[in-house]
Amino acid sequence: MRPQIGKLLKEYCGERKYVLLTRKVGKVNKAERGYIISYSKDFVLFQASEDFKVSGYFVFNTNNIVSVKHDAYEKHYDKIMILRKEFQKIGITYEINLANWISVLKSIQSRKLAVVIELKEIESPPFLNMGSIKNIDQSAVYIQRFNEQGIIDEIVTPIYFKHITKITFDTKYINVFSKYSRSKKN
Repeated sequence: MRPQIGKLLKEYCGERKYVLLTRKVGKVNKAERGYIISYSKDFVLFQASEDFKVSGYFVFNTNNIVSVKHDAYEKHYDKIMILRKEFQKIGITYEINLANWISVLKSIQSRKLAVVIELKEIESPPFLNMGSIKNIDQSAVYIQRFNEQGIIDEIVTPIYFKHITKITFDTKYINVFSKYSRSKKN
């Protein structure tokens, strides 16, 4: 982690300050808007916020962070969140261990939460993987994916840690989608 990024993470972590965080994924910069809940040397736990509501959580690598901003727009956003009574919803009620990908995924798995795993741009498996965590070993997480119709794959797919750029969990979309996923009819 670059020293200036570490300083900004420390400044905004747990302070309930809305930030625009930019991460480099491959050759593309991706903007994340929300709140820095926690961080370690290698990972950030981030709570997304969209349309003046808090959403689910992301975990991503600190080495990919390009910038963290909390300027006039973000300060005004905070004021609106307070007025809308969304401000008190910022945070997490359970622990996510940010030591490494294994501990992050085991923390999520212990809550029986489905995930969306974003990968570096590689051909297989697909760029985004949504599903339930079935197993975790020293080099990969194994998920049982479900597709856009909610059909659960029959096979468990390995996703290697070296390809992961972001893990999203506990969003309304993922939680509802996983609740209504089903096995393929013969």
